[in-house]
Amino acid sequence: MKNIVIVHYSPLELYPPLQNLIGFLKEYKKCKVAVFTTKLSDKVSITFNSPSSSISINRVLRSDTNRSKAIRYFCYFVFHIRCLINIIKLRPIRLFYFETLSSLAPFIYKAFFNRSVGLLIHYHEYISNIEYQKASPVLFYLHKLEKRIYNRSIWISHTNKFRLDMFREDISPIRLENLYVIPNYPPRTWKAFPKPILGMPIKVVYAGALSLTTMFTETFARWVVDQKGKVIWDIYSYNFTQDVDLFIKQLESPWVKLNPGVDYDELPSILIRYDVGIILYKGHIPNYIYNAPNKLFEYLACGLSVWLPSVMVGSLSYCTDETYPQVVALDFNGLDVFTPESALNASNFPLKSTDYFCDTALSPLLNVLLK
Repeated sequence: MKNIVIVHYSPLELYPPLQNLIGFLKEYKKCKVAVFTTKLSDKVSITFNSPSSSISINRVLRSDTNRSKAIRYFCYFVFHIRCLINIIKLRPIRLFYFETLSSLAPFIYKAFFNRSVGLLIHYHEYISNIEYQKASPVLFYLHKLEKRIYNRSIWISHTNKFRLDMFREDISPIRLENLYVIPNYPPRTWKAFPKPILGMPIKVVYAGALSLTTMFTETFARWVVDQKGKVIWDIYSYNFTQDVDLFIKQLESPWVKLNPGVDYDELPSILIRYDVGIILYKGHIPNYIYNAPNKLFEYLACGLSVWLPSVMVGSLSYCTDETYPQVVALDFNGLDVFTPESALNASNFPLKSTDYFCDTALSPLLNVLLK
């Protein structure tokens, strides 16, 4: 039986792409997969459970940004010490880590214990060199370390070509041939037949983390209120700041509602109730400018149109103006000129289902991971 180890420092419940990958790995009976991650805050009740006896989910300590810096650093190093001990015991044929914060134990194992292990790396997010320099000392020095093993890895991937090209330029003069794109698509089981908007009110949904500072949350909420019932907006989130909660309560609007978050597997049954999925990133850093988030493809898979900020350069190629559901880029600083009626007019376009699913997108990664 071949062993595969996945190290993912942040709680995997917050990362659907990793959940989808684990879902596909359950089909491969000749491999045992050990996933090392952290626990969610006690305030969040959702839990991702292993889909197979051949896959173990090991939650080492708790990931909580509300703790003091000293405790966070202590927990971080304890996490990687425990990971390293287990990796040494398991002697995997493939070692896969996600993001720089997950790199310490894999780096030590690859550099000092087993240079022949097949190392794979994936980045959910893009961090520029300037951002690494301004980040915590831990993140900065970890990135310096991981660059030493880039040319000894068999796989490095980002979620789109924009991010991969920026990454390639950032690590110059290092030249790599093992770079890939793995987009954040949902499973094909999510596929629903698209439907036109039949009339008012237009039902809009947002699912995911929410912020007032890095997202157009306040701008969109006030636009919804100004529509006086032509648009209703339901939010599903278990990861939002206190100022978001306070702002929505102070709105006292029957047309904007904040609901508890839902498990990833339950999301399709929620999304299909709506007409439009909203994306709200302000694009305050390159990661969110050159972004095609999983929400975009999840909304489309469930037959919804998508409204997104025009600053999201990484998503603009998905905009549609001849088929339905639509993907529409909006100027969130000028929403007063956007009317709900324009969405109704677009409902007359030919219906076209999406084909953005991880079943196909993950094939190249699985071929390398299971080789």
